[in-house]
Amino acid sequence: MPLGALLVVAVAAWREGRAVRRAWFRRSLVAIAPIAVGALLMNGLFFPDGQTVLARFGPAAVSAEGLAFAAVVVARLALITGAVVLVAATTGAEELAEGLAEAGLPHPLPAYAPIAGGLLPELRRRASDIADAQRARGLSLRRGGLPNPEAARALVAPLLAAVLDDVEARTRALEARGIGLEGRRTSMVVLEDGPGQRAGRWLIVGASLAALIAARWPR
Repeated sequence: MPLGALLVVAVAAWREGRAVRRAWFRRSLVAIAPIAVGALLMNGLFFPDGQTVLARFGPAAVSAEGLAFAAVVVARLALITGAVVLVAATTGAEELAEGLAEAGLPHPLPAYAPIAGGLLPELRRRASDIADAQRARGLSLRRGGLPNPEAARALVAPLLAAVLDDVEARTRALEARGIGLEGRRTSMVVLEDGPGQRAGRWLIVGASLAALIAARWPR
């Protein structure tokens, strides 16, 4: 069931075009690969209820039950990761804010949602700039192949200060535009929500309920 839902997400990403398709595949793979390797190793080698032993390495044994359990866990995580990455790759900040407002999120929380969503890219960009500046001053980020503690302290303090300043500046900009005022607002963003999308959402809800009932049904 998770693999079938993941296939639907993959088809949706494919239809968005080459750029979105490549970004979706790359980001999903980077996010899920370490978790998948860890889950396969831990559950494949040390699964407590493994009965069908495929190979044995000292105290560790590769069991079919452990590999099956790991495959289910990885499939579920891949589905969640793929769906989140697809939304992030195809939804702009303005569309996110308008969608949250239409969904009933109380004002002014929808306006602050894009700020929270933009923290991670801003954090990465600032970290890269600060690391380049530290290297230009002769500070080595690694010592003997391991991270340099002094470099870490020199990176974290200005990074946090820069991010907090950026969040404060964006918040002040929103307040200057009347974000705290009450009253009806007119959005310049029009969300396309056709019958197919509405039917798709209800189909997802129905499939989720059916999957939950099937998983809890006594056997």
